Amino acid sequence: MNLESLIRELVDSGGDSALGLTEERDFIGFLKVHLYDQFEPTAFEGGGFYERLGKWLGNTESAKEARRFLFLISKIFFVGREEFKTLYRCALNEILIPWIMDVEKVGVEDPRLMQKVQQGLDSTWFCPITDSMRINSFIHVNRLRGFEFRPDWRSIRKFGDMNIVKEFVDRENIKRIVLLEDFVGTGTQAKKSISHIADNFPDLDIMVIPLVCCSEGEGVLLEEAGKKDNVSVRPVICIPASEIVSSIENENDLEHVGELRALSDQYSSLLELPFQSVKDLGMLGFRNTGANVVLFSNCPNNTLAIMHYDGSDSWEPLFPRNSRSNK
Repeated sequence: MNLESLIRELVDSGGDSALGLTEERDFIGFLKVHLYDQFEPTAFEGGGFYERLGKWLGNTESAKEARRFLFLISKIFFVGREEFKTLYRCALNEILIPWIMDVEKVGVEDPRLMQKVQQGLDSTWFCPITDSMRINSFIHVNRLRGFEFRPDWRSIRKFGDMNIVKEFVDRENIKRIVLLEDFVGTGTQAKKSISHIADNFPDLDIMVIPLVCCSEGEGVLLEEAGKKDNVSVRPVICIPASEIVSSIENENDLEHVGELRALSDQYSSLLELPFQSVKDLGMLGFRNTGANVVLFSNCPNNTLAIMHYDGSDSWEPLFPRNSRSNK
């Protein structure tokens, strides 16, 4: 279903919603230009966002159903390139610098404040938790010197020789470690990395910074950090529970959250999802996270399946996810 033809059909039919539809179309056009066109997994597939939107609306059974989907487009929490740069800066200025001042016991009245902060940053090892976090961009935007090697800790846990890692930390005189991640949904992957790095470096202060974090994931990471004396967790942005689409209705749910839940239930049969275990992708995303988040670099599997799932011949996704595995 073409977006413009849908708008014309609904507007021509009159009713109280006609003006709202044209305004929604204009707003979606604004979001397309400034955000949605940045989505990298479809950058060279042709057609662009409007073509995908038309196919996504074509999943529905009628123009009335398509209108329900259309009004949800502007409710997506889309994090674009410029937004990520802002998150990088916030992580540095609002979290990292105050943390370094705290662990180094540097007061704001210290005449050598900036010099000591810079020395603290220079002796900090910035690493991603997984390879989805673009650590080089974080380093460049914040003009940090960093160290020559910045491996992701998910890979280190799988393939790394910790003796080599420890030798590097000692040789470079690293005093603290910062783990960064672009998005944390349930905290499953990040939790394992926190435990692994804290156990191997009990004498180093460790800061974990998810740039965007779901409330469930924040709780999991804070619980894990509470077991370790040297770990702190501070997300830049935490998505509140009122924005999460849970499997049951909550009195604090925003209006569009209930609509997303209803549409996910209604169209579940078309997606043909593999409900084999609690670890499988369900209608509400991985482990039923219920997020409505899209990053310009990819769509998290914690996001609602109706937005990204492309494993079914009977469903066209709006932001098709590029998965790590073919399984």
